[in-house]
Amino acid sequence: MTGIPWQWRRDTKAKNDAFTGAEGEVTIDKETPALRLHDGLTVGGFPIRSYDQELENIQDVVDAIQDEVSERPPENYLINGDFVVAQRGTSFTIAASGSAYILDRWLVTNDTDQSVTVDQSEVTLGQTDIPGNPRYKVQLTFATAPTSGTIRVEQRVEGVQKLAGKTATARGYFYGPTGAETLAAEVVQNFGTGGSPSSEVTAGATSLDVATIYNSSSMARSAVFNVPSISGMTYGSNGDDYLALAWELSPRQAGIYEIAHMSLVEGDASSETDTFEPRSDGIEILLCQRYYWQGDADDQGLSYLYASASSGMQGPVASFQTEMRTEPTASILTAPTYSSCSSGSLVSSKRGLAHRLTVTSAGTYRALQGIYEADAEL
Repeated sequence: MTGIPWQWRRDTKAKNDAFTGAEGEVTIDKETPALRLHDGLTVGGFPIRSYDQELENIQDVVDAIQDEVSERPPENYLINGDFVVAQRGTSFTIAASGSAYILDRWLVTNDTDQSVTVDQSEVTLGQTDIPGNPRYKVQLTFATAPTSGTIRVEQRVEGVQKLAGKTATARGYFYGPTGAETLAAEVVQNFGTGGSPSSEVTAGATSLDVATIYNSSSMARSAVFNVPSISGMTYGSNGDDYLALAWELSPRQAGIYEIAHMSLVEGDASSETDTFEPRSDGIEILLCQRYYWQGDADDQGLSYLYASASSGMQGPVASFQTEMRTEPTASILTAPTYSSCSSGSLVSSKRGLAHRLTVTSAGTYRALQGIYEADAEL
C-alpha cells in the first residue's frame, strides 16, 4: 500500500489507565486491544468498543434478562388470587344451596345443608406455611356441621380457549379442623351462550398431591390437569365463554376452613415451590374492574338548573378506569339524596354509567352521594 501511515500513541493497559490525553486525542491499549478517547480531564479516557464488543455486550444483557424471566413464576391465569380486592365487601353469608360472588372474581357455591359465613381475614405476620407473605386469606365458617354437600370455590377465566389442549397446574393453600374431609379440583370449559354453543366440558385433576382439606405436614395443594382440546367446538355468540377452575371442599365439622394464595399456571408445576406470580395492588384492581365496578359518581355535588319539571334529565355520571368485559348491568347500591328530583333510569356502557333523573320542580336539582355498581361477571 502507498501513502502516509497514520499512527496513534499506544502502550499497555496500565499506562493507558494512568494517562490523561488531550481533548479529542485517541490512544491505543495494546493489550485489550481497544481505542481510548480522551477529553483532557479524565484519567484513562473512555474506551471505544468495537462493533463485535457491543454485540457481545448486548447478548450479555439479553442472556441476563432471559435468565431472570426463566426464574420468575409462570403467568397466573387467576385474578385476585391473594384475595386483596374486595369491592363488594369483606364478609358474606351464603345460605345452604346458595351462591354468591364474594371477594372480587371469586364465586362461592354452598351445596351443603348449612349456611356458611365467608370472610376476608388477615394472614398472621411471620407465618411460614404460605409463601410470598400474602396479607389476606379467605375463611369459611360453619356454625353447625354440614352433613352433606360441598363448598365450591371457583374462578371463571375469560376465554374458553385459555390453556386448551395443554397441561395446567392449580395451586392453593388450605386449612381446616383436624380430620380427613375431602378436597377435589376440576376445570370446566364453558362455550358461552347465544347461538348454538358446544356443551360444557368438565375435566378432573389427573393428579392431586393431597386430597384432604387438613394435612398436618403442609397447607399446599397442587392439582395437575390435562385441559381438553377445543378442536371442533363452537363458541356461543354472546362472547361470555370461559375456563373455570373450581376447588371443592367437603366440610363435615363446625369450625373454620381457610383458603389462600391461589394460582393456575401452564405446565406441570407441581414440583415448584411457589407458582404464584405477584402483581401490584393497582394492577389487580384494574383487572378486577373489567368484571365488576363499585363506586360513586365523578361529579358528586354538582347541581343542574332547569326551567321546569321533566324526565330523563342529566344526573350523576361515573367513568370506569378500565373498559369492562361487556356492557354491564348497572344498579344503585346506596340511593343518593335527591333535591328537587327523583330517580329515573341508569344508562351504562363498557366505559361508564349515567344516572338519569326526573326533575320535579323548576330551579336547581341534584342527586348527591349515591353508590353504584356495574356487573359484567361471566
